[in-house]
Amino acid sequence: MNKYIKLYENFKESELDINIDILDSAWIYFHHIVKRSIENVYKNWKNNTKMNGRKFSDTISKLNISYQDDDIIDLQPFKSYVDKYFSTKNFEGIFKKEMGLKKLDPQKNDLYNYPISRIPFEYFMHNNPKIEEQFYKIYDMIVDHHNSGQCDTRFSRKLIKMRGIKLFNIMNFNRTYPEKNEYITIYRGVNDYRPNPTNGDKTSLECWTTDIEQGKRFAKFIFTGDKQFRPTYSSRPTLLQAEIKSEDIKAFIGGEESEVLLFEPKNITTTDLWKIKCDNAKCDHSWEITKGDPDPYLCHKCGYDNHNNKFNLPKLKKWQENNKDIKL
Repeated sequence: MNKYIKLYENFKESELDINIDILDSAWIYFHHIVKRSIENVYKNWKNNTKMNGRKFSDTISKLNISYQDDDIIDLQPFKSYVDKYFSTKNFEGIFKKEMGLKKLDPQKNDLYNYPISRIPFEYFMHNNPKIEEQFYKIYDMIVDHHNSGQCDTRFSRKLIKMRGIKLFNIMNFNRTYPEKNEYITIYRGVNDYRPNPTNGDKTSLECWTTDIEQGKRFAKFIFTGDKQFRPTYSSRPTLLQAEIKSEDIKAFIGGEESEVLLFEPKNITTTDLWKIKCDNAKCDHSWEITKGDPDPYLCHKCGYDNHNNKFNLPKLKKWQENNKDIKL
């Protein structure tokens, strides 16, 4: 059974004639909180130098205490030091502190390289368990929605009303845009776009992305309903683009697709992705996608697949055999 090391029962900082720096404070935090929950990380770290070259044994020597592997340091006597380096006055302050701490992170970030810049967020959650619980519920809802394979507006409307969603949005926005841009560019891929005469509709909740490549992907394919995992090519793929402020976002889902939910933005611009010019530098062919074409991005002149970015000569040969009367 783990035991706590009770240090300095009548502890006063002035009586501790040592300099507890940020790396020592990180180790104290790590062994008090992280060791109990991520044991495999601890085992890899205990004799390593991944805390920017500082071993835990160095910190223990500085504290001049006896320590066994099954011990857990009592955080309380050193709380002022951990607070000094990792605590923030408000939730937004976490991400500014994260940026400043990244210089101390291991160069290789994997399971066993616990980044020091991660501590402010986790320390905040440790001190605010209700917010942590709200975040877990938001994560669970997003995962369940993705696993369902369905496009359901009920999910979107429920998500934007969940407790903690505003802080969740702040987290994802700050980690995506650490430079604090006033305006950001978002994208949405659609098939056969028809402008809404009431551009800026506040009743139509839409899913956009902060990643232009994801926007293009959603334009090129239809992902609705049972086609969520078996998409078909769009016949009139169109990329929408808009400039928004962070407060316009109702839910910043993030993830691989960098999704954001918001009501229809104003001043939408469009790019027609169904008008294609071959990406092969040696080819000058261009065309428009036609409905029902099984290979709408295949250049019928040189055989370059403009979706997969490689040549597909067998498909070109097959098309030529079936369309001998067409001259390009």
